[in-house]
Amino acid sequence: MIKKLVTLGIAALLLFSVAGLTACGNKEETMGKFYSLQEAYDTEWLTVEDLRNIAYYHNNGLEWEGELDMELGSFQPTGFTPVPKNPNSLDVETEGKIKQDFIKREVECKETEHSVLILYYGTYNGCVAAKINGCWNYGGSPLLFSIDGIVFLQGDNYDILVWKEN
Repeated sequence: MIKKLVTLGIAALLLFSVAGLTACGNKEETMGKFYSLQEAYDTEWLTVEDLRNIAYYHNNGLEWEGELDMELGSFQPTGFTPVPKNPNSLDVETEGKIKQDFIKREVECKETEHSVLILYYGTYNGCVAAKINGCWNYGGSPLLFSIDGIVFLQGDNYDILVWKEN
């Protein structure tokens, strides 16, 4: 009788352990997905006007004039008036989701939510545009890149990303 109780106890323990590990496996699920600006534009989640707004905030109100070559053009103050960011800043919940998804995305990332910085450029059609500084991105875009004539300065190795909630 005692042997049966011990066996049942071990079986129950194993069952709860397996159930617990299965539940832990769900931590890899993300709350959203990241896309490049080009992907979001090609999918028509972003319009040319959205890109102009993102470029305005990203380039600190400056607009590129000239060819896509640092020696053949320059940034100049723009007369463009952007649509104000709506919302003006990310709420804590959305920012947390983006940071968690970003950390999960970066396989070798040793960052925590507290060390990931989001430079928010606005929400457009449910998509959050931001530069996310955290894990080092070795890929990076070229110094200048253009999408449908809108030029972005890429001054570091962190790409502008678009996050769309699942």
